[in-house]
Amino acid sequence: MSDQLFLGVAPKSDAGREYFFYSMDDWIEIHRFIWSEVSDEFPPYPNMDSETAEMLAGRIQKLLDFGVAHAYFVLALRKWFMSMVEDEFDEDSGQQQWLGDDAYEVERMVDLLTGYTQFLRESGGCKVGDFDI
Repeated sequence: MSDQLFLGVAPKSDAGREYFFYSMDDWIEIHRFIWSEVSDEFPPYPNMDSETAEMLAGRIQKLLDFGVAHAYFVLALRKWFMSMVEDEFDEDSGQQQWLGDDAYEVERMVDLLTGYTQFLRESGGCKVGDFDI
């Protein structure tokens, strides 16, 4: 498992100093969301000036406020689950066996996106962190 660190260029508050994804997989999912719903030109390792970071934060916040982010992660999880269990058809009921919304995973991704959005808003611009572990 890898991770991803973003650093604020001119932080306005502690929330804008840094944002750390403990799993590269989490960052990849957040990136896919932004790439899909905001801009298909969003780079995988973005460096942004303050104006761009605030604009992106505003666009993501609207998607959060209108439930688009939640719906996106529910759909992504269901697609993943469907690919994992497509052979598990319930012969008795004639229906596919589904997880519920798997609320924990969906809410975890929404929380990560919310945190990243707050970081962008308060970062004064951001850059990819450069560190050794």
